[in-house]
Amino acid sequence: MKISVLGVLTLFFISSVYAQDMSYNTITTTSIDANNPNSIRIIGQNNPVGPVSARNISFDFESAGKAQIQAYRNSSMGTTLQFLTNDDGDPFMGAPTVRMQISRNGNVGIGLTNPTARLSVVHGEGYGKVANFSSALGDEHVGIGTESNGFSWIGTTSNHNFQIYANNEAKLSVLANGSVGIGTIAPAHKLTVLMDAWTNGEGVAVQAVTSTGTGSQPGYALLNSSGNKRMYSYLDVFTDTYNIGNASGTSLMTLNQNGNVGIGTVTPGEKLSVNGNIRAKEIKVENANWPDYVFTKEYQLPTLQATENHIKEKGHLPGIPSAVEVKANGIDLGEMNAKLLQKIEELTLYMIEQNKRIQTQNEKLALQEMLSIASKKDSELQQKQIDQLKQQLREINLK
Repeated sequence: MKISVLGVLTLFFISSVYAQDMSYNTITTTSIDANNPNSIRIIGQNNPVGPVSARNISFDFESAGKAQIQAYRNSSMGTTLQFLTNDDGDPFMGAPTVRMQISRNGNVGIGLTNPTARLSVVHGEGYGKVANFSSALGDEHVGIGTESNGFSWIGTTSNHNFQIYANNEAKLSVLANGSVGIGTIAPAHKLTVLMDAWTNGEGVAVQAVTSTGTGSQPGYALLNSSGNKRMYSYLDVFTDTYNIGNASGTSLMTLNQNGNVGIGTVTPGEKLSVNGNIRAKEIKVENANWPDYVFTKEYQLPTLQATENHIKEKGHLPGIPSAVEVKANGIDLGEMNAKLLQKIEELTLYMIEQNKRIQTQNEKLALQEMLSIASKKDSELQQKQIDQLKQQLREINLK
């Protein structure tokens, strides 16, 4: 296909007319062969520099407006290429506006003429969508934009899910209903975090940063419908404890790095330390040292005299902590139950021994009573015999 030199000259003439200066150039070729095209060269000036030296190609459509492609020399070395359109409806009354620019460093700007990144986009009509990315079916899947409240956004503007990929795999999914999934594309809750297996670096981590670096108290809070904090959980990096607190900031439960849990105390010294009352339907305490040994033949049962002496000297039973010790150190429920059972078993042995003594005494008393009865009967018999003898003597004397 041949394009006549007249058309080329006309095109160039238009570009020259709308340039900042009115200089002309000539094209020496007589035609352009589309099958074997030659380049078109439009020579601009070295001075002045900047947009005033621009050379352009203008497409005029009478009252419908015009579009231009223009280039100019920068203040030093290098060139800038711009694409302009006009929506005034009158090419002679309104100058076209730069819609896209390719700067000398390769940065591309859409809606601005000073792009500072490889692609800079400015919404030229206030707030709203800056970019749309749609499928071949016409469904709008992803949009980028800004809002009047100062927020910028990226996501879907229709009833579609949204995902963020890494290493060619979805790492974060946001469903159309607002549910967020990390490690899953089908979150069942507002936030679902899944992982295949526990490895270093997986899971959820919260880290707070202060002006001196990491080391504040990272955590999270539970809010009510008014946005007021009701409960919170945080990691105290100074004591290496994990805490659950109330709205006023008071720690209610503490877990330290040794696995000790404190309720009502931030310094638990045991696996469970409670500063307050406990109510339970059942508590099971495991204790292997149960005092059945009290009933063995080898056990030396303390005498009551020794126990009495200990009470007079110490003020408490042998083997039982004093009130001062209990106040300072508390008691071990399992150990104390064993000690109390030991005392009960010792009391049982004392009672058995006492019962034996009572039985022996009762037997002695019964024997003494029998002897007394027998002695009384003997006395009565003897008296009867004496009375009989006396009667016989009186009868003899009368004869």
